[in-house]
Amino acid sequence: MKKFFIILGIALVVIIIGGGIYIYMNRENLANMAIEQAFSGIEQVTLNNLPADYNTDDIKKLINDAKLKIQDQGFESPGLQKLMTTFQQAYEDQKIDSTEVQKLVDDLKAIVE
Repeated sequence: MKKFFIILGIALVVIIIGGGIYIYMNRENLANMAIEQAFSGIEQVTLNNLPADYNTDDIKKLINDAKLKIQDQGFESPGLQKLMTTFQQAYEDQKIDSTEVQKLVDDLKAIVE
């Protein structure tokens, strides 16, 4: 029984180390997937709650440009944290109003510039 647990422990350590190596080797792909998912959610929520005075195509282009810029810069982008914080605060009530949309648009423009 003791040998079984030793072998099981070694197997778990090997799996954990292998997973760590896999994540390290594919960190850029994983980061791009995370950015893609985050911006997909931001786009969906923003477009669903977009006030009438905003152009949908302009907002889509702005979000796409910001996403591409973040993917180039990685998670070290200074505007990413601010954008995510703004989005989280704006979406706490499950609805985004026009002032919150304006804050998001301003953050997206800051990332693109």
